[in-house]
Amino acid sequence: MPPPILLIIKFTYMAEEKLKPFNDGLDMNVPSIQTKPDETWVFGGQTKIEYEVILKDGNWTKYNPRGERQKFRRLETMACVSYATLDAIETQLNRMIKDGLIDTDPIKDWIDENGDFNLSDRFIAKMSGTTTSGNNMVNPIEAIRKYGCPPESMWPAGEDFDWATYYSNIPQNVKDKAKELLNYLSFPYEVILPNIMAKQVGSLTINIDNIVKNLKQCPILIATACCPGWGTDTPVLVCWQNPNHATCSLNVKGIDDKERMYNGNSQILDHYPPFIKELSHSYFIFYATKCLAIPNDLILKKKVMTTAKIIKDKNSPAVGVWFPASTPDALDTVSRAFGIGLDKKEDGSIDWDKVIDGELVLK
Repeated sequence: MPPPILLIIKFTYMAEEKLKPFNDGLDMNVPSIQTKPDETWVFGGQTKIEYEVILKDGNWTKYNPRGERQKFRRLETMACVSYATLDAIETQLNRMIKDGLIDTDPIKDWIDENGDFNLSDRFIAKMSGTTTSGNNMVNPIEAIRKYGCPPESMWPAGEDFDWATYYSNIPQNVKDKAKELLNYLSFPYEVILPNIMAKQVGSLTINIDNIVKNLKQCPILIATACCPGWGTDTPVLVCWQNPNHATCSLNVKGIDDKERMYNGNSQILDHYPPFIKELSHSYFIFYATKCLAIPNDLILKKKVMTTAKIIKDKNSPAVGVWFPASTPDALDTVSRAFGIGLDKKEDGSIDWDKVIDGELVLK
């Protein structure tokens, strides 16, 4: 019988080989196609993005789109960064749609049969210059900022696609439809810098407090290693491997109101089943970016504004405007727009007994 140490080495080798299909798509050596160097903003540094708390609990799992595979029967697309980038954008739009914050008619072509905002991953993978080695964390964001993106239904992927088919030249009518999206949305982004004091696995890692804070504004694009157990274990335990995969971070369990170090696992949206995964609280995050989806005046709040009513106080000369909110999150968003803070319970839900000042009867 071989010495025990040889058995351990063999097990590790087999685990890494078995994991190989999940190690594709992140390549920080791919040159950037950056189009506006002066708009490469850094969280906590030079930036024009105003930090804003959108979801106090930082939990985007109730808005994330259905999982989409980046690996097909005949093809590994190497497009994890494109998929993760669009997951983050789609999640933000789903919140706006479900909370009634935007007029959906101008963007109805991008809303699929499930009611989700659904962008073509294949389009961004091609337009961002994905290679057989993958892509970096910036190119897909720059591609959607420059070219827009068509609906998934207009440029989908097929199970029998090979590399040449998936990355075939895109027709002009599809590019024109993609550009139309920029009439309604803009996509500013920030890089979240690593912690220069934390050297891990030969690379710097991101301060998790910055992930926790930024999740309150939007989902975060993160780069990690795919550790053994990636497709089977919950949570996936940390390993000593270099970053090789990009996913969309949706939530960190255990965020408290004092914004101290989180005490739970990270929930991510991946592109390999199971799509929702949990990463151990000690998991290394090597790179991170945040890409906001900002609606413009053509679609912003139109649905809310068209249902607003002018209300007079029965017991005084005061007259005001009443804005209906279809969900608690929508109420929170509208209230913050007017500088009104909503009292919350320990679990993050609205404390209705403290929030509601009175009742009225509408005509």
